[in-house]
Amino acid sequence: MSCSSENHSFSFYSLEMHRDGHGSTQDPPAVVSRRPPTVMCYICGREYGTASITIHEKQCLAKWKFENDQLPPNARRPEPTKPQILTEAAREIQGSKGGNYNLDAANEAAFQAAQSQYIPCQKCGRTFQPESISLHQKHCQGYKALKRSAKT
Repeated sequence: MSCSSENHSFSFYSLEMHRDGHGSTQDPPAVVSRRPPTVMCYICGREYGTASITIHEKQCLAKWKFENDQLPPNARRPEPTKPQILTEAAREIQGSKGGNYNLDAANEAAFQAAQSQYIPCQKCGRTFQPESISLHQKHCQGYKALKRSAKT
């Protein structure tokens, strides 16, 4: 940062002290830190950059299929489908790099799609990701836990 009345460079704190000597009340310009836009994966619900989401989705779907095939036939779920708004957004991202789509709407659709993949516990009804449900069910108290929480 530099002093506007002199041609010297200062650190932020040194500049403040220097300005006090000038009697300047002008604040330094605010530095705006902006996070790059992210897109939510419709399979796992995690956020990825616009450049890497298509790569991630391919790998995530392959992982999902592998894990789903490991489940007993009666516990297998249908393959997740990509919401239409995400397909349109992906085309705009890849095509123009300056796409004019509603990122919030796309992320909301992806969030809802990811949530639909969660599996409810047979004992208490809470929903979990497929890799977490078996661990939860080993320790779940079922209706007892629900009864205790209802009393408080």
